[in-house]
Amino acid sequence: MVDPVRVERPQERPTSDGSREKRRRNAQKTRQDILLAAGRRFVRNSFAQVTLKDIADDVGVTPALVVHYFGSKQNLFEEIAAGSELNFPPFNDGDRTEQLITRARIALTYFQDDATTSGVALLRSLDRDNGELFRSELERRVRSQWSSNVTGPDAEIRLKLIAGILMGVGMFSLGALIEPDRPPLDDADAEHVVRYLAELLSVCVDP
Repeated sequence: MVDPVRVERPQERPTSDGSREKRRRNAQKTRQDILLAAGRRFVRNSFAQVTLKDIADDVGVTPALVVHYFGSKQNLFEEIAAGSELNFPPFNDGDRTEQLITRARIALTYFQDDATTSGVALLRSLDRDNGELFRSELERRVRSQWSSNVTGPDAEIRLKLIAGILMGVGMFSLGALIEPDRPPLDDADAEHVVRYLAELLSVCVDP
């Protein structure tokens, strides 16, 4: 009896569309990994101290690939500095104290996760463009989201105090700048910070 002939089925290849989609996802992940690694570097060192090789080594790629995605270290730095959002909900006619507590909690969360790399990079940008990037981002992230509710006497001074309070608490009190590896606050301490921060903000919003 003759053994039946075994027919080998050809291995299925991904369609061209599937292959392109996979490459696109891989490229997005590599780009995000570079941003994350560079952000962590810029939190701990000045712009001049960080090299493309440092960033590439952290990700496991070549410096040339970093340049391929971002063009230059300066472009990469600027994207990190402008990259994360600090979004506050608009004020409404409800309880003002609770709304300020909500905003304080959002700020606390922002400064305790990886988004802190953006804020620290902004501070490190001050000696690179005479503070232009810092001012524009401070306007976008803070002033523009508070100005409609900070009116009346000394409104400009109060807006500056709000910006200073938020950046000061995030960069220094919570350690984003001076202790970047410090673990987040536990729930109890975080709630105390939120309450105190809300009271400080209240003085500036409703003097």
